[in-house]
Amino acid sequence: ATRITGRIVDDKSQQPLTNAVIFDGTNSALTNSQGLFEIAREGVGEIKLQVTKQGYEGKTIPVTIKEPSSLNPVGNVALLSRPDSIQLVFDCSKRPLNLENVDAIKKIEPFAKALFDQQFAVRAVITPTLSSLEQTDVLIIASPSQSYSETELRSIQSFVLKGGKLVVLGEWAGFAGFNLTATNQLLNPFGLQLSGDTLRETQTGFLSIQSFVPHPITENLKLIQLYQSGSVQVSNPAFKGELLARTNATSFHIASIGAYAVLATSLYGNGKVVVLGDTSLWLDEDSDKNGVVNYQEGNNFQLALQIM
Repeated sequence: ATRITGRIVDDKSQQPLTNAVIFDGTNSALTNSQGLFEIAREGVGEIKLQVTKQGYEGKTIPVTIKEPSSLNPVGNVALLSRPDSIQLVFDCSKRPLNLENVDAIKKIEPFAKALFDQQFAVRAVITPTLSSLEQTDVLIIASPSQSYSETELRSIQSFVLKGGKLVVLGEWAGFAGFNLTATNQLLNPFGLQLSGDTLRETQTGFLSIQSFVPHPITENLKLIQLYQSGSVQVSNPAFKGELLARTNATSFHIASIGAYAVLATSLYGNGKVVVLGDTSLWLDEDSDKNGVVNYQEGNNFQLALQIM
């Protein structure tokens, strides 16, 4: 196979950019902590690499591959930082947690305010998703209880393909009206899936996640506190899906005990998809009654920042 390598950096500082996506029209790759990437492909000829990262202007790089099985370095590629904030949209149009639209917005408002304080532009929408994607960098869908139309599904798929980031939060065993079928219909093109199961620790009924796979999303995380969760799976490895966090080996899964994934990500075109098995971790609730609201427990909020 032919290999294309390079390094993505910030235009002003020349510092490496981690977690940028490079897409050659068929294959996607992610930069590491040094900003380095490699794409393997077949054939020769002219191709275009599309480079995207939230908060930066995208860039297209022409590459001429003259020989098969060759190494084709493109060197440093600088991305220009955008002057505006990263645009986050919470989609509340499908009755998240089985709540009326306005009540759903109230549920996520404190968490959204905390993200706003970190220089994100945040808004919630209660109209169909199609009208909110034009100026969106990250679309967050939390535990929908209603289905998306075929038109909406295609629109979301196109949004990710062009460089958008989709974050989907599930729930355990249909809790609060969670529509597993509708959510997996949404996730299927991206090679990820949620399960309609229940994960919890036998002693507390909650989940303390301390097992992480190295990835920009999980960097420096020590503890994610979940409040029961569904497991997540990679359904199609073609999209480079990764399971990033697992329960401990003694967690309870319906009638079995073991380590199960609760966090996963995949690449699709120039975009990314992230799936979590629990919605409650980012709510302004104190599910375990310890005096700390859920989104401030452990590294829950740090995880949110690193996902966004």
